[in-house]
Amino acid sequence: MRKIHLPILGPRYWVALCIASVFGANMGDFFAHNLGLGHVAGLPFLAVALAVVMIAERFDRSAHEGYYWIAIIIVRTAATNFADFASGDLKLPRILVMAALVAVLVAALWTSWKLSWRSTAADKSGETGTVLRADLGYWICMFAAGTLGTVIGDYCSHNLHLGDGGSSLLLSPAVAALFLVGRNGPLRLLPFYWLTVVAIRAAGTSVGDFVSGHGHAVGHSACGLARASRAKANGARKLAGKGRCKPSGVAALQNVFERSGDRFAPRKGVKSRIWSPRFDSIETEKALVS
Repeated sequence: MRKIHLPILGPRYWVALCIASVFGANMGDFFAHNLGLGHVAGLPFLAVALAVVMIAERFDRSAHEGYYWIAIIIVRTAATNFADFASGDLKLPRILVMAALVAVLVAALWTSWKLSWRSTAADKSGETGTVLRADLGYWICMFAAGTLGTVIGDYCSHNLHLGDGGSSLLLSPAVAALFLVGRNGPLRLLPFYWLTVVAIRAAGTSVGDFVSGHGHAVGHSACGLARASRAKANGARKLAGKGRCKPSGVAALQNVFERSGDRFAPRKGVKSRIWSPRFDSIETEKALVS
């Protein structure tokens, strides 16, 4: 991207990145569930949208940050769906997915630094710092960092059983601590910048899920299951109580005849077939006489 389309690296940038992270997390769920595209079918549409943004940005000479933030949201949305695909659809252990994504992110950063960023570091030390490149390597790293942050957020919410609210309370102070430590310069350093981006993505995943009500849905489902279990247990106890009082075998059949009256009484000279509980079969008895 052109320098005139890049934001200034400062407090406003980090606040906007936090908001975009939460928004992108909810956009990923919207694409996958509300639009019915699933976690994979929507990725080509997002790739096309990102390409359109990049092409339009090259022809726009006006100074604004719109293209950068639209691209951030698109990449964040794609990262959310890809993380859910790896951990949800493929059912890969989140620990292994996180380890693989850390390796991918480190490899992408090292490759981008060796091939492009190091040679232009002296020219990129202004207001955007040495980290806001917005080139191909930057967006690959942003996708890997977003995917890693999504998996970390889901791991804290589900694997650690903290829920979306508990995970938000755990990860948000971590982001605040990184801001506090890096406010005087480390945030402009490449490793610290990307560590903060991953932390923002992780906290944004938990906060986004909490705001959108996923935590409430889980709670309602748990309450519903508990109520169903209690109702089933109560029904079983009632049936057991009825079973203890209910007569069985011939006594029960005789009880039916006594309550039914003459309408069900056997006629003279007609053989009746009575169930014998002893032999568990139908036997022909002698004719009943009145």
